[in-house]
Amino acid sequence: MLEGEHIRLRPVGAGDGPRLRQWREAAQGNAGVAQAGFGRRSDRRVLAIDTRGGEFIGQIALEHIAWRQRTAELWVHIGEESQRSRGYGTDAVRTAVRYAFEVLGLERVYLRVHADNRPAVRCYLKCGFVKEGLLRGGGRVERPLLLMSLRRPEGLQRLRAPSAVGNSLKLGP
Repeated sequence: MLEGEHIRLRPVGAGDGPRLRQWREAAQGNAGVAQAGFGRRSDRRVLAIDTRGGEFIGQIALEHIAWRQRTAELWVHIGEESQRSRGYGTDAVRTAVRYAFEVLGLERVYLRVHADNRPAVRCYLKCGFVKEGLLRGGGRVERPLLLMSLRRPEGLQRLRAPSAVGNSLKLGP
C-alpha cells in the first residue's frame, strides 16, 4: 500500500470489478477507465485509489513501462463523481509519480490528456508535469490530446516543494 496525504493506493482486486464496470459504463468508453485487468504484467502497475476513510474512489496506473528506457505512461480516473475536484486526483498522481521515481527507478513519466479537460490539465501542471506537444484530431483521435511529462530530477524536486505532498512516501503491507 502507498500512502499519500489524503489517499491510499493499493492493488486493484477482483472485488473492485463491479465498481470499475459501473464507472466505465458511466464514462461511455473513456480511455483509461477500468482497463486494469487483474493479472500481473511486468509493464503495468494498476492501483486502486482509496480515501483515508477506506472509500474506493478511482484508479491510477503506470502503463507501458519501458524498463530499459525507464519510462512509463500515467493515467488516473476518479470514478466517484462526488469525490472529484477535492484534491484526491492530485494526491494520487503525486503519490504514483513518487513511487515511479523512488521505488521503480523510472526516469520519466508521461501522459496524454484531452486538451480541453481543464481540471485534469490543471492537476498535472500542479504536480509538475510540463507540456510537450499536441496531437490534433484525425484518425482515432477525435479531440486534441496534450502530451505532458515529468522527468525524475525535476519531478522529485517539485514533488518535495512546500506546495507538494508534505510527508514521505510510505510503503505499507
